[in-house]
Amino acid sequence: MDFVVVDVETANRERAICQVGVVAYKDSCIAESWQSLVNPEVEFERFNVGLHGIDETAVKDAPTFHEIAGELSSRLSGKIVVSHGHYDRLAFDKAAKKYRLSQIDCRWLDSVLVARRAWPEWKEQGHSLKVLAKMLGIEFRHHDAKEDARVAGEVMLHAQEKTGVAVLEWLDRVRSRSKSSSSSPSVPKVWAEANPEGPLFGEVIVFTGTLEVLTPNGERKVLTQPEAEQCAADVGCVPKDRITKETTMVVFGKQDPRKFRDGQTKSNKQLDVEEKILKGQSIQILTVADFFQLIEFND
Repeated sequence: MDFVVVDVETANRERAICQVGVVAYKDSCIAESWQSLVNPEVEFERFNVGLHGIDETAVKDAPTFHEIAGELSSRLSGKIVVSHGHYDRLAFDKAAKKYRLSQIDCRWLDSVLVARRAWPEWKEQGHSLKVLAKMLGIEFRHHDAKEDARVAGEVMLHAQEKTGVAVLEWLDRVRSRSKSSSSSPSVPKVWAEANPEGPLFGEVIVFTGTLEVLTPNGERKVLTQPEAEQCAADVGCVPKDRITKETTMVVFGKQDPRKFRDGQTKSNKQLDVEEKILKGQSIQILTVADFFQLIEFND
């Protein structure tokens, strides 16, 4: 019945971690919590700072991810580790690769997938942490790692109470659904509707830019829009051709800087997505590699 929840805040679009929060739950109560600022050793982007208020000055004396890796391993190894969405796991994966660290030996559980199954009637509102907290009457300060981790844990407790399904059983249910579908960027299938048993069921996704992937045999390939959308549909996503209030994921391929406005380093579409996020819409910004990493996580 026990589990640990993690959440991270990041410095830029590459998911460089600048804060980590960990909250451990035992017997349906918080057993302990821990948080640390992290020096990502990279420049911060204004968009990210606008979300959480952490900047270079705040982390100049903070430890690097490499320096807190042992602490994280002691808290997470061998545990069921909950994160709300895929963002945190991707950030952990990138940080481990950057510092050439071993991945923490734990079992990951996405509380968004749990929430979608526990409260399908809230599909219109969505299952972001902010929405769930409001619907469940949980107060918190959003975009603080420990606070977000605490609320994701509370969501899990509410889901268990509503459904009678314990954390370990949720883990089995999510994984069994994940194994029922697979996708490969090198072998797209004929177009199909979103797979309701897919691990990313409930995500509404938009692809943009040149969608280049590394195939299993090590070659680079540019996916067509239909190929990418088929891969997304196979794992449960609903592909759309434009960004709307329903969008939950946007996958950005290579962008053409010649199309950027003068002085900009991002496309108008990415700036539009970032504005929607700042206004409260829950959208994950992914690279093509990030998206296929999500599929591997759930394989």
